[in-house]
Amino acid sequence: MNTQRPTLSDVRVRQAFNYAVDKEGIVKNVYLGNAKVAPAMFATPALEGFSPAGVYAYDPEKAKKLLDEAGWKAGAGGIREKDGKKLAVDIWTAKGGTSGDYEISELTQGMLKAVGWTPSLPFWKSHFNPRISLPPEKAEYDLVSYGFNAPSGNVDYVFNMLYSSKAFPPATTTGPTTRTPR
Repeated sequence: MNTQRPTLSDVRVRQAFNYAVDKEGIVKNVYLGNAKVAPAMFATPALEGFSPAGVYAYDPEKAKKLLDEAGWKAGAGGIREKDGKKLAVDIWTAKGGTSGDYEISELTQGMLKAVGWTPSLPFWKSHFNPRISLPPEKAEYDLVSYGFNAPSGNVDYVFNMLYSSKAFPPATTTGPTTRTPR
């Protein structure tokens, strides 16, 4: 979730997203019950650095209430609006990169529509997409559904790749960067 985007800058909207998504339903329908909902960004305590964060329960009514509180009121056709703007997000997803990647995004799209969002599903065919690899304040995405693993067995590998300030050029950089696609 790119919290630098205006639509997702409000914590209530981000919480509403989480309450609107039926994670158990995704496990049941995409993985036929052969998986479990991850209690953290990284699914298993087998990785060094695992820290359970808990899981948002599926509660579409609570999602609607949070969106109401954030000023997103149901408009024509149930689509929520605020200040004349529709509640719309892009969910960038891979297609065929990992098992169920696109299907999870399709299900999420339907669940968000049920509480008043208008999500679209742009996708890319390779593991590197320059639109999502920019610093968050410059990136062109709202949400990214992306599967990966930590081949080193240590969550620092992925955290440093995705969230470290070293992963992006400084804000004062004006020329091309030397950052290579992963």
